[in-house]
Amino acid sequence: MAYSALPIKSKNDADELVQVKIADGATPAQMAKVSSGGSIQIALSDPSTPSQQAVVDANGSLQLKLADATTPSQTAKVDANGSLQLKLADATTPSQTAAVDAFGSVSTSLKDGSGVAISGSNPLPVTAPSPGSSVNDNQVSASVAAGDSGTQDYTVTAGKTLSINQLVVASKGPVTVELRIETGVASNVFNEVYVGITPNGVTLIQPFPAPFQVAAGVRVRRVISNNDTGAQSLFSLLSGFEA
Repeated sequence: MAYSALPIKSKNDADELVQVKIADGATPAQMAKVSSGGSIQIALSDPSTPSQQAVVDANGSLQLKLADATTPSQTAKVDANGSLQLKLADATTPSQTAAVDAFGSVSTSLKDGSGVAISGSNPLPVTAPSPGSSVNDNQVSASVAAGDSGTQDYTVTAGKTLSINQLVVASKGPVTVELRIETGVASNVFNEVYVGITPNGVTLIQPFPAPFQVAAGVRVRRVISNNDTGAQSLFSLLSGFEA
């Protein structure tokens, strides 16, 4: 192929302009036009219906319509401020639309199951999930000799998980309490998870903000040692929820 080193010239060399035609590939006779102001005139049209073309207004703005695909005659409206007007409507009952207040906010209302609006006289019902069934295992080891201890067990209900959230221990004299949790059902091996000591006549109330979780069938054991010089009864209350 031979190449020419000669520059491209227009018909009138004094103009030094290159004349180019922009034509349709399938129909070369269809060419873009240049207006008297030197602008290329292009029409934006629907490929299925070429006669349907976008309109440019007197200000040079392209006029477009947002229409419903099923019902093209249903178009969005633009108000005097140039804002697009849209309606939030119920899909089943289009006549039921959301209202916009004087501040430009969408007004909505909450209704109960009977369709009555939520208000001061008809408050929104709120149901808090239940953590489960309450457990308050109250036991006593009576007349425990000085230096001896009382053992009190609670077995978690089958099919449930126990969450221990508090332990209370009471006695006449000083005691030491150990809270132990079995490693498995009937393993008879216990891990110590808490130890507390109380002086004379002081009730120990120990909450557990992060509850101990104990599986079904596993035992929770309280071992309370009598640190007094004489026999005394030892009381304890294990509290929590099973779910």
